[in-house]
Amino acid sequence: MNRRRKSPPGRPRQNAASKPGARAFRGLNVRVDSRRSHRQRCWRRVRMLTLWLLVVSFGGGAVYGMTRVYQGFLSEDGPFRLERVQVEGGDLLSEAQVRALAGVRLGQSLLELEMEAIQARLAAHPLIAQAEVARRFPDTLSLRIEERRARAWLFCPGRGVRPRVSQGGYLIDADGVVFPCSSLKREFLTLPIVRVDQLEEELSQEAIRPPEVGHAMRLLRLLEERLPHHPLAVKDLAVRNAFSLELRLESGESVLFRKEDLERQIADLDVVLSYVESSGRELESLNLMMKTNLAARFADQADFGELDLPVRKARPVEREATGEGPPIPPPALEDSPAPPLDLAEEIEAILHPR
Repeated sequence: MNRRRKSPPGRPRQNAASKPGARAFRGLNVRVDSRRSHRQRCWRRVRMLTLWLLVVSFGGGAVYGMTRVYQGFLSEDGPFRLERVQVEGGDLLSEAQVRALAGVRLGQSLLELEMEAIQARLAAHPLIAQAEVARRFPDTLSLRIEERRARAWLFCPGRGVRPRVSQGGYLIDADGVVFPCSSLKREFLTLPIVRVDQLEEELSQEAIRPPEVGHAMRLLRLLEERLPHHPLAVKDLAVRNAFSLELRLESGESVLFRKEDLERQIADLDVVLSYVESSGRELESLNLMMKTNLAARFADQADFGELDLPVRKARPVEREATGEGPPIPPPALEDSPAPPLDLAEEIEAILHPR
């Protein structure tokens, strides 16, 4: 009869791990290998390999099928063949010219057209300011262009450029962009002329933006915006030097501007034109480059005379009294004389003191 040996009182009981020599086996991972466990591991590997092959096969088949479908859409026999090119906004350029610039042909697939490249080719033409390209499924390509609007002719003797000719002529748009004249239209013959004796940039068949021309076109634009009640028939505008512009009207008057501070000079011109209309006098020349003591010459004068314009004040705006509160008083103008009652009499007194 086997009895378990008991440890003496006061002495700890030793287990297998605490016996001498057991510490050497504590870090070992002993695995019993048998035929059954080996077969189970082999079958697991076979199943994983089979599953992986199935996934790869189905994935490759799906990719191949999608590729064939995509190639079918891109082919010329696909459902999205290009059948029509729609052009909008062309005036100087014909629809055939715009289509040729786009570089597309009928029968291509809409999906394979590069929209950015087509837009870049259209925008590179000097007559086109902006271009938009869009697909219209199932068979249409839309080309929308905005042509440059001619606002003046360029006259540059240093480059041999003459105005109002189709061969070798150059037009200018409102932003100061110079572009070649492709055809001489009737409305172009009445455009004003911007004269620049010499240009730093070379003129070619591409659009350029010379800074000298930009100052002149800004002046023409401000004259239209700030003087709608004094429409001016501009004949030509000469860039005289690096700091001055000379404007000539169809009626013969000439006005000298400084390139800077154009808003103030146009306000002075507005006052002078109001005086000319109210007095009936005929203006011949005006120099607006100085802020005060402007030089003006009238038809009844042999030489220039100093023209001191009155101080320009903003017209006060009053609000009628309502039930909401009292009217708003006009702003107080400190240290400034009251505006004259009759502008014509005031300027006449300055020119011809008694």
